[in-house]
Amino acid sequence: MAAIILLWDLDRRSGRTYDDAAASISASGRHRQPWDLGPHRDAAGTEAWLLLRGPGNQGLVGHAVVAEPEPAQNGRGDGGCGAVDVDVLLPLDEPVSLEVLAAQMPGFDFEGLRAPAHSLNPAEERQLRRLWASHTVAAAEDPTVPVPGSCPASALRRVEVNRYERDAEARRACLAHFGTACQGCGISFETVYGDIGRDFMQVHHIVPVAELGGNYQLDPLTDLVPLCPNCHAMAHIGTGAARSPAELRAIIAAHGYTPGTVLGEREAQAQRDARALLGTGSGQKPL
Repeated sequence: MAAIILLWDLDRRSGRTYDDAAASISASGRHRQPWDLGPHRDAAGTEAWLLLRGPGNQGLVGHAVVAEPEPAQNGRGDGGCGAVDVDVLLPLDEPVSLEVLAAQMPGFDFEGLRAPAHSLNPAEERQLRRLWASHTVAAAEDPTVPVPGSCPASALRRVEVNRYERDAEARRACLAHFGTACQGCGISFETVYGDIGRDFMQVHHIVPVAELGGNYQLDPLTDLVPLCPNCHAMAHIGTGAARSPAELRAIIAAHGYTPGTVLGEREAQAQRDARALLGTGSGQKPL
């Protein structure tokens, strides 16, 4: 079924609070919320973009997927009420503004929408998806994972991760403690790639989440470690219990891998000076 736009009026006393949704997404990757879907109530799996209305900033603020309908209570229907799983929310003060929407989709009247849910034709959906991708992908916390809504849902496979690795505050505390070098292979994206790699690193939960009790309190300094995407994948692949950073380092060393070093100009000049003192030719490999 065609994708839809849902109007979100934060002024209404509907229980759809931004803070609750944002906290839930940060913790688990999605937030289920009752929503007036009109004729789209039974269209489970349909993609939806949330258009913020009312006072304050207005514009495109989130992406969601229509959830499976709940059984009717007491045999009675509930009109157009349904639910959506919200998986992306932009900051309330940084939506894709109506001005930007009008400039990039001039043939679509965003301000004139009145129905709670509005269907998009295939051309409009493609336009909106490109617009959404251009405003969200660059700001993604992990650019290796496509932002929901930036490509068709049929092209994505949802991968569940535990809420501890998603927690933004826990991630920040972990990286502040360990730094942004991978605890497996040692790569620092900032060292290798400069400014574009600054602060990029995934975090890994050391203790399998299945072994944690319901009252478990995360300690980001002892429970989380920085791992690059490669090492993070190798920690989990082919094993029920994730490999530790020490195990990863042992595996890397056992296969003869030695991390390379990128020489700065000072180090390169020192090597040239050393060759001159030793009388070796300029064609020799670095020392």
